[in-house]
Amino acid sequence: KLAQSLLSLSTHKKKPLPIVESVNLSSIVSTLINDAKLETDKKKTPIIFKTPPYLTPLKANREEVKTILMSLLSNAVHYATPGTNIKVFLQEVDNKFIEFRVTNQGPLIPPEYREDIFKKNFKVPGQPKKRAGLGLYIAKKSAQEMKSKIGFRNAGKNGTVFWVKFLLSPTT
Repeated sequence: KLAQSLLSLSTHKKKPLPIVESVNLSSIVSTLINDAKLETDKKKTPIIFKTPPYLTPLKANREEVKTILMSLLSNAVHYATPGTNIKVFLQEVDNKFIEFRVTNQGPLIPPEYREDIFKKNFKVPGQPKKRAGLGLYIAKKSAQEMKSKIGFRNAGKNGTVFWVKFLLSPTT
């Protein structure tokens, strides 16, 4: 996973990615959830996925979309408190964008670190050093190149919601 993050990071220094194909977000999310099953089973953190029966396909670079979603989902799984649910939602909003949200129950991001969470190599102090601090940075850079928005908010007292809003008709 670290190698994939580094490879993705190196491509961001070159040029913005072209819009290349029709992307089915529901299918990508389902695959990523299935790929995370070993870890979620081990932690007893099942993923509950809700999506409408039909979403407008996104015109985008499939691998970049996958990188963004994988980063957000991976963080949600990694930081989820064992024995809690992770909730994943996809929804189309006003025929303008598709929103992906992932909510977990785990440590909150302290207020003093919220502005830094998408910075390169950033890790909240006190967290295990297993991660490189590149995933959210790469996700944000990819989202910006796609003219999309990415962010997060606290989910009550015990969790976080990360989201990305993919524009259905981005201008190039």
